[in-house]
Amino acid sequence: HIRFTEEEIKTGIYDGFDVQVHTLHHPCLVWYDGQPEKLKEEVGGDADNIKRIFGYAPVGMSWPGSELNASETTIKKIIELTDIRYSRCAAHHTHDFSLPKQFMLWYPSCSLSEDCVDKLADDFLALKPEHDAVFYVWNHAYELDAYHTYGRLENLIKRMSGAEDVTCVSNTEFYELFKDDIPAY
Repeated sequence: HIRFTEEEIKTGIYDGFDVQVHTLHHPCLVWYDGQPEKLKEEVGGDADNIKRIFGYAPVGMSWPGSELNASETTIKKIIELTDIRYSRCAAHHTHDFSLPKQFMLWYPSCSLSEDCVDKLADDFLALKPEHDAVFYVWNHAYELDAYHTYGRLENLIKRMSGAEDVTCVSNTEFYELFKDDIPAY
């Protein structure tokens, strides 16, 4: 993994990115179900760092080690103790275009590293939906290097941004659009 210093980050290398909480130490968060102060430290502490470095308070996160490391208690405590209102899951991909049922367990359509991403992109662009649909693709940044998928990402962005009836948004922008319609949990 390539790690950047705060000074490097402040040069603007992440401009345009939607930076989310991933916790301070990447623990299994369910371990802290009985220790709300530790849960707040891990999630809220990372949010505080993001606010200090990037200048905005994040409302989203990605589950460390996947959502399998969280419980109903974990989710409710995060909502109670922090400003986090959505979280991307990684253990399961829907391979469809349905909106999330709840934002704290937000399952993506697929990962950029999956072989099906191009077929799903074709299927999404061919949709004639009667209601809102989302093609939610995620990836770890390090996978762009590890799996040489920069070209795939660039092509996907060009295809989606060039489509007339597709609006490209970040996770937080999507959350802001639908937060009144979809519950956090």
